Amino acid sequence: NNWCKKHHVYNGSYLPKNRKTLLKQGWIDITQSKINDKFKYQRKSTGQVVRFDNENEGQYPHYHREVTDKNIKKQKRNHYPLEYYDRYGNLCTKKEIQHHLAPLDKEYIDKKKVLKKQRRNENQRRKQK
Repeated sequence: NNWCKKHHVYNGSYLPKNRKTLLKQGWIDITQSKINDKFKYQRKSTGQVVRFDNENEGQYPHYHREVTDKNIKKQKRNHYPLEYYDRYGNLCTKKEIQHHLAPLDKEYIDKKKVLKKQRRNENQRRKQK
């Protein structure tokens, strides 16, 4: 989807909009520290681990699917360890953007458009000063 590529988020539509829904779907909360608004969940059946990042000034709420195999994490691409999977299951570094997975519902897309407009206005005000 071109909208996804343009806005650097990729389809994580199998992941719920509300991270707490994961618990109802049988995922386990494995978050060690809830200080920085990042929450980790593990799927019981497959061992898959996802991290949910809350919205803040620099980003929209989204997920990351983390690599759990330590042997894979030792591998590198362009000097960065392979830490994440994209939506197709391909390995990614943290410098690559395709590992940002978002529940792409209408509300998410509309919010993204509003925040983009707000940032554009802020940048214009800074340039005027």
